[in-house]
Amino acid sequence: MPGSPGGTLPRHLRRTATSHPPVADAELIMVAVQVERLVAARRARPEAPHLSPRELSALLVLRADGPLSVGALARRLGVSLPTASMLSGRLNRGGLVERREDDSNRRRTLVAVTAASEEAVDRLLAPRLDSVRRALARLSAADRIALIHGLRRLSE
Repeated sequence: MPGSPGGTLPRHLRRTATSHPPVADAELIMVAVQVERLVAARRARPEAPHLSPRELSALLVLRADGPLSVGALARRLGVSLPTASMLSGRLNRGGLVERREDDSNRRRTLVAVTAASEEAVDRLLAPRLDSVRRALARLSAADRIALIHGLRRLSE
């Protein structure tokens, strides 16, 4: 609504009352445009057309922190347990991950990148990691830390 504190911006871009100083609407618009540009650029350069973005994210998490239980993978990806189970099943059928029973808890399934596919997974993930590294390299160390902290807070 014109004349309201947020002007004609969508509600999610309007200023909110917090203990922090308000962010100017122009700054919010600039950030939203930059994020959209980065997302659009990622869509224009698919690393592995046969894998979905969610599958690539799962591989990234598993390569960095695996093996993980299906539940832990679901939490890390922010998806439901059935979604993580189906996702790990597709990756398993593709030969990229293995699913096995947890020796310490037979009701739990662990998922890990297979030893035979580690190199292929690294090649699939390299363009994604390289683009993030290039973007982060433009920031100072303090800005990188602030960005990571902010993203963690937003994802809580």
